[in-house]
Amino acid sequence: MIVYTLSLTFSLNLSYGVWPNKAAIGSAHIADVEYPASALGTPYPLNILAVHNRLIKEGFEKVKVSTNIGESQYDHASACQSALGVALAGADIVKTDLAELPFEAAVYLGKTLVRTIKKFFTKKKVIPAVFVDKEMQRFFKPFVEGIKLIIETEADGLLIDTYNKSIGQGLLDYCTIEEVALFAAECHEIKKRKHGSQVQ
Repeated sequence: MIVYTLSLTFSLNLSYGVWPNKAAIGSAHIADVEYPASALGTPYPLNILAVHNRLIKEGFEKVKVSTNIGESQYDHASACQSALGVALAGADIVKTDLAELPFEAAVYLGKTLVRTIKKFFTKKKVIPAVFVDKEMQRFFKPFVEGIKLIIETEADGLLIDTYNKSIGQGLLDYCTIEEVALFAAECHEIKKRKHGSQVQ
């Protein structure tokens, strides 16, 4: 997977049984809380809270906690409640998964999710998640529409991941390293423009 955020980060996915202090000792900037049974692995809110509290207890307040709200969103209000719930549970970075949504629908829901979280938690980051598998690109093409999605939803970044984890294929089985490099460069341009507008 690749993640664009406003700063360069090293993230470590935490399955249950892996303590977050070990990730922090290993210089991780982000502790990603997941249950590894599905594409993104939605965890229970109390497990998010446990990771958040353990990091603080061990003196790693600067390590951010990230998590997700599940791959597919079937109801906008429920999706917003889920996003707000994981933010309240201690996630600093909320991945709002937009599987099986075409561009316009992804923008509509993405805007709603960003607005909801920022209303309650202005400093928390909201990052839409989209998928690069061939069957998922029938709905949304990450390397074609991803940058525009970031801009139109006013999100803090974008996660590009694989949806089907059971077939042994990763991100670079579906795209080239050149596509990844171009995507990263375009994301950096968004960052520069955003910071420039804040200075003005």
